[in-house]
Amino acid sequence: MLRPRARCCALDEFTLVPIVSIRPARMRRTGGFRATGEGGHDIKRGSAKVRGAVPVQGGRYCRPSRVARRKPPPGRGIKMTGLWVSLPAALVTTLVMTGVVLRYARRRLVEVPNARSSHTIPTPRGGGLGLVLGAGAGAGLALASATQPVPWAVLFVLGCLAAMALLGWWDDHEPLSARLRLFVQLFLVGGVVIALGVPGQVAFGGVVVLLPALVIGALMVLAGAWLVNLTNFMDGIDGIAGIQGVVACGYLGLLLFHPFAAAGDQETRQLAALGLVTSIACVGFLGWNWPPARIFMGDIGSTFLGLVFVVEIVGLLVRACPLEVALLPLFPFVADATCTLARRALRRERLSTAHRTHLYQRLARAWGSHQLVTLLYGGIAAAGAAGAELTRRGMLPGGAAVVLLALGYGALVWYARGRG
Repeated sequence: MLRPRARCCALDEFTLVPIVSIRPARMRRTGGFRATGEGGHDIKRGSAKVRGAVPVQGGRYCRPSRVARRKPPPGRGIKMTGLWVSLPAALVTTLVMTGVVLRYARRRLVEVPNARSSHTIPTPRGGGLGLVLGAGAGAGLALASATQPVPWAVLFVLGCLAAMALLGWWDDHEPLSARLRLFVQLFLVGGVVIALGVPGQVAFGGVVVLLPALVIGALMVLAGAWLVNLTNFMDGIDGIAGIQGVVACGYLGLLLFHPFAAAGDQETRQLAALGLVTSIACVGFLGWNWPPARIFMGDIGSTFLGLVFVVEIVGLLVRACPLEVALLPLFPFVADATCTLARRALRRERLSTAHRTHLYQRLARAWGSHQLVTLLYGGIAAAGAAGAELTRRGMLPGGAAVVLLALGYGALVWYARGRG
C-alpha cells in the first residue's frame, strides 16, 4: 500500500491513501481512496451526512475516528512544564533583583524632583534592570525548554532587546544626546523588523492596505521607534508603565500563543513566551513601583518594555493579525502620547523639552493621586484588550472598538480641560 504525504485540508491533517487492491466494492463507493490519520488510523465511513463528516470522492461522507480526531497539544514545540517554570522564575527574579538594584540606585541613581516632575520626593531610578533580568530569566528558560531548534531570528531579537536595555542603562547614568539615542533606537527597531519579516499587507478596520514591502518596512521602523519613545514618555507617574506592560504583553503573548502558536512554528511560540514572561515580570516590578513607588523604572525599563511591544506587534502583523487588534491593548499610551505630541507641534512648542501636559499628568494633578490614574489607565488598557478580542472573534465590526475608546478618551480630555 503506497502512502504519499499529500495533505487534504478538508480532512484536517489526514492523508489520502490510494488502495491498489482488495475490496473493489469499497473502492467504488469511496472513489478509490481511504482516509487515514497521521498515525495511519482509518476514518469511519458512513452512507449519510453526519455531524463532523466531510464529503469524499464519489459523493459519500466520512468522519474521523476518535483516535484520528485527536489534535496536537497547543504548546508543542515548547515543553509546557518549561513554560510554567519560566513564568514564576520571571516573577521571583524581578522581585529579588529589583530589590538588589534599589540598594545600588540609592547611592548612584537618585532622581531629584524639578518643576516638570510628577513626584515630590527624591526617588531612585533604574529599577527596570530588575524587570529586564526577570524577563531575561523567563525567556532563557523558555529557550532551554524548546523541543525544536530555536530560529536565529528569535536569538537576534533577544540581542536587540539586550542592546536596548544597555542603551537605557547608560542613559540613566549619563544622559545621551537625543540624536544618538534616536539613531540607536531606529537601528535596533530596524533589526527587529528585518529579523521577523515585513507583512505583505496590513489590515485595519476591515480595510486591507497594499503597499510595497519597502514602504511597509520603513513605516514599521518609524512607528516602532515612536512606540519605544512614547513608552518612555508615559512612564511619568508611579506604576503606569508597569500596569500597561502587564495588560499589553499578557494579551499579545496569549494572542501569539493561541491561536497562532497552536499551529505555528518555534519562532511564534518563543515570541509568545517572551510576551508572557515580560507581563509576569511587570507584575513583579509593580511590587516595588506601585504608588507610592520605592524605585522608578528608568530609561532601561521603559525603552526595553517599548521594544517588547514592538516585537509582539510585528510578530502578529507578520501573521496577518489586523493592526487594530495588535494596537488596542496599548490604546491609552498611544492615544495620550500621540495626541500630546500633535497638540504641542500645532502650538510650535519645542518637542524635545520636558513638560507636564500629558493627559495622565493633568489627571494626577487634578485628583492628587497617582494610584487612581494608574488604575484608570490599566482599566482602559484592559478594555482595549477586550475590544481587540471581540474584534478578532468577529463580535465587533472592524474599527468599532477604536471608535468607542476614542470617544472615551475624548471625554477624559474634556474633563481634564475643565479641571484646569
